[in-house]
Amino acid sequence: MLNGFEHKVRTSAGAFTGGGRKLMFHTTEGGSINGAISALDRYKSWSHFLISFEEKRKIQFLEVNQAAKSLANNANDGYQTNRANVIQIEIVGYARETQDWSKEKLDWIANICSEIRAAFDFPLTIIGDERLSDKAFVDYAGVCGHKNCPDNDHWDPGKLDVGYIVSKMGAVMPPVNQTGVFMLKNPRGVEVKVQTGTNGAGYKDVDLGQSGLFYSGFAWVGDSSKNLDCACKPLDGNLWRVSVEGAPGAYQISVNLTFAEKG
Repeated sequence: MLNGFEHKVRTSAGAFTGGGRKLMFHTTEGGSINGAISALDRYKSWSHFLISFEEKRKIQFLEVNQAAKSLANNANDGYQTNRANVIQIEIVGYARETQDWSKEKLDWIANICSEIRAAFDFPLTIIGDERLSDKAFVDYAGVCGHKNCPDNDHWDPGKLDVGYIVSKMGAVMPPVNQTGVFMLKNPRGVEVKVQTGTNGAGYKDVDLGQSGLFYSGFAWVGDSSKNLDCACKPLDGNLWRVSVEGAPGAYQISVNLTFAEKG
């Protein structure tokens, strides 16, 4: 559990099952943190974190290596929502009001997200208002909202200025006339197996079959990836080089990379 948070331990949905690493915003649709706790307990729909700017409180319910329970999930479609490598944070307030939240409040939220990111790394990329398909959601890596999740019909966090929040977390602002930071569309995941040598390093060149894609993050497949480093850089044409370092020797390492078109 993270330092600096109130710890109120609840039951998780189990271990993550894979996918791009994500942070998801929710709004509680209420005005107090105690009211939100009561609602989450009543419905057993706990997020990882619950925060209130007005009350200056930040609560952690679950470890960041366990799945939350805030999302609906269709158990029959073969895809996960809660367990798709997504850290979920509930913000006390109403989705209809988020577009009017002060810069002071957004700065406070960004600081908390940076604390979370230090324990669970995710790319500082964002998407628009679209609700993703099952596969696209699992593959996506970056920051999103409840409104982007399949199997769900909520629209929170409304018009929250996620672009501003990730810019305060260190993301590079886009060129003039763009309203978001690295707005993405049509994200897709590619699983790559990299063979490392006895020095623990290796790389593989991957042909994506499409030019102009934007690399937006990665997630390790399996449990053998602790303390490893991964990098991905474009080569000529459709080729990308995926590099892995830090393995204890010669191993085959699987990594799930997320690419998308710039929106």
